Amino acid sequence: MNLLAGDDELVHHLLFDYLCKVGIVVAALLVLAGGMVIIWKRSGRR
Repeated sequence: MNLLAGDDELVHHLLFDYLCKVGIVVAALLVLAGGMVIIWKRSGRR
C-alpha cells in the first residue's frame, strides 16, 4: 500500500509541476501576443 500511495503522490506532484509549466508558457505567450498587437497598432497609425 505504501508503494501505491507513493506513486500517487509522485503522479500528483508531476502533474502539478506540468500544469505550472504549461501555465507559465501560456501566460508568456499571452504577454507576447499582447505586446505584438500593441506594437502592430502603434506602427499602423504612423
